[in-house]
Amino acid sequence: MLEIFALPVVSFLGGSGELLAMAVDYLRILALGMPFMATGAAMNMLLRGEGKIKVAMMIASGSFLLNLVLDPILIAWVGWGIKGAAWATVIAQLAYFLCQTYFHWRGETRLRLMASKIRVSGALTARVVKAGTPAMLMQIMTVIQMGVLYKMLALSGGADHMSLMTASLRCYSLVFFILSGIAYGMQPVVGMNFGAKDYKRTKYAWKYFTA
Repeated sequence: MLEIFALPVVSFLGGSGELLAMAVDYLRILALGMPFMATGAAMNMLLRGEGKIKVAMMIASGSFLLNLVLDPILIAWVGWGIKGAAWATVIAQLAYFLCQTYFHWRGETRLRLMASKIRVSGALTARVVKAGTPAMLMQIMTVIQMGVLYKMLALSGGADHMSLMTASLRCYSLVFFILSGIAYGMQPVVGMNFGAKDYKRTKYAWKYFTA
């Protein structure tokens, strides 16, 4: 969908001129890696749910570092510019997906991936959709919020204001990622102990992570 509607989407959000062309190029390439990113994120959550937080962190960190290394290589050395940044992200997302697929496939987790067992289940799909709809709606609302914000910036201040907002959000994300990392680490520990009705350990884990 993004491959087809990249131009109208970026244009609606306020992109114009050279900025529009670069954003469309970046988005169309980035869309190729989104299936790998989404599937990889789901498998990473499974690892965290089993208590393998260290492994999940190492795989995610490895993907981040790979992206960090590939960015200057593809942008400057190869000379691909903004397309190089997009391809660096796609390659890192593919590595993120493959590493976790391998980890699950070789039986290192309770949930082992087996091609013979993969099939579509209507009942299970309905349960997944029911459980995941609130989280999906939260993400959709965030996208709508950011879309409206960038549109207002484009109408009132143009590309300069949009660039300033993007830079500010990058700085904010540094703090957000630290806090979200603590929250993601706490979630499986608290969830497992609460599910086991070990409220003493649940309370201790909550205090430990929030101290």
